[in-house]
Amino acid sequence: MRTTNDNTTIGLDLAKSVFYCTELNRNMRVVRQTKLKRSQVLRYFSTLDASKVRCVAMEACGSAHFWGRKFQELGLPVRLLPPRWVKAYVLNNKTDANDSVAIAEAAQRPRLHAVAVKSVAQQDLTMLHGLRQQAMKTRTQWCNSIRSHLSERGLVARRSRACLEELMARVLSDDPAAHKGLDLSQVSDEFRSVLSHEAQQLKNVSKKVVFYTNRIEQVSGGLDEVRRLRTVPGIGPLVASALVAAAGNAAEFGCGRDFAAWLGLVPRQHSSGGYDKSGGISKRGDRYVRTLLVHGARALYYAAERDPHNKDPLYCKARRLASHKVRNKAIVALANQLARISWVILAKGVEYDPLAFSPAGSAK
Repeated sequence: MRTTNDNTTIGLDLAKSVFYCTELNRNMRVVRQTKLKRSQVLRYFSTLDASKVRCVAMEACGSAHFWGRKFQELGLPVRLLPPRWVKAYVLNNKTDANDSVAIAEAAQRPRLHAVAVKSVAQQDLTMLHGLRQQAMKTRTQWCNSIRSHLSERGLVARRSRACLEELMARVLSDDPAAHKGLDLSQVSDEFRSVLSHEAQQLKNVSKKVVFYTNRIEQVSGGLDEVRRLRTVPGIGPLVASALVAAAGNAAEFGCGRDFAAWLGLVPRQHSSGGYDKSGGISKRGDRYVRTLLVHGARALYYAAERDPHNKDPLYCKARRLASHKVRNKAIVALANQLARISWVILAKGVEYDPLAFSPAGSAK
């Protein structure tokens, strides 16, 4: 085992093939810098005395969670830092060696919150959500492209994908009755042929969205955290699995408000000279999870309107917000509340109880 100074902080600059490792002592002085090939990384860290290492710090970038799990298996404490916080500590020119020093220096700052190392199961869910989101974006782009080409021939579909697919089916149909009300004088055989191909591609992309949605429900269905989250009104399988994939057990957050702030659902603040000013939500953190939470809150908002006699505290809060706030502000406020309740369920391992999780209760 290699000799290591007590309270050593190690900064590791990740790469595909060549890694730079910097060791800082307790006085924040560089005691060793090492250039490592990929095949040498684990062998190098296995020679360290884990009891003398304060932490192994890395930027939370590609492959960081993989290396984090490997170092944890060696008994080394790991700290993943958001790259934007590390950038402020880079001095002089940007080099891999300077980056590793900046990572080690930033890791010694107690107020910088670290990113939790994700498990393999969390990364599986993250992958499925990412592929589903990519397929949905592709489908939207395809729909917009087809709409524009149809409009150039004087054929305009109403809003919604179903209306667009209905119009394409009518244009491509061989039944004259399906053409009633359509001006097909400028629709050529070439246009029909290409439109038929595009319609098939759109169906294939829609099948991918359905496939990934079903896979997310199957993979997350056996997770206890997802089951407990799904009992909260406004949180379905997609929202619950995305929360678990992004935050795990959420134990690294001190309270529900910290969790909501991490998702960017709290007001942006600007204070100067004793004057406090709050703006719109900060929109920091994971945009995808925040979007899903807002969609879940929107479903809860409309459900509360349809069911005015439901006494669940979240339904009551939705109706109360609707009475004095514009709709979108009320929905975002509900998303904030859902985030706080989700933190309690994930961090404390409890079940959802409408009485215990009232807006005035412990979810705050």
